[in-house]
Amino acid sequence: MHDLLQHHAGIAVTVLPAQSIDRFRIEVVEGLATLGDLKRRDALSLGVQRLGGADDDLHVERIADLSRRLGVPLLAQNDVHLHASERRSVQDVLTCIRLGCVIETAGRRLWPNDERGLRNGASMKARFPVHSDALARSL
Repeated sequence: MHDLLQHHAGIAVTVLPAQSIDRFRIEVVEGLATLGDLKRRDALSLGVQRLGGADDDLHVERIADLSRRLGVPLLAQNDVHLHASERRSVQDVLTCIRLGCVIETAGRRLWPNDERGLRNGASMKARFPVHSDALARSL
């Protein structure tokens, strides 16, 4: 962290909240105190993702609320792990290699869907229709 704070010219930092936003709130508030200069230079963003979960809407709105309260802009992003959804099987195999297991026994250690692929601007716009500012920041 010290190196980042000392050599941050030209760097943009995105803080990505965990799925458990309530616990994360405390960590963000404490962490922003050390990233104050990045915030002043508009080089700090709060990342927001939609990963196809049942609570995506609630999660996005909680992060948007946190963004407003902290004065840190949102940045729309996707948790990219594959370049095309039809290649998900390759990602699953790589995950199994990393974990030392086989597909048949991997179970919940694999992603539950193929939402973690690269997306074009139109697809991202459809995922974040209410947060065009967050989408514009990511582009």
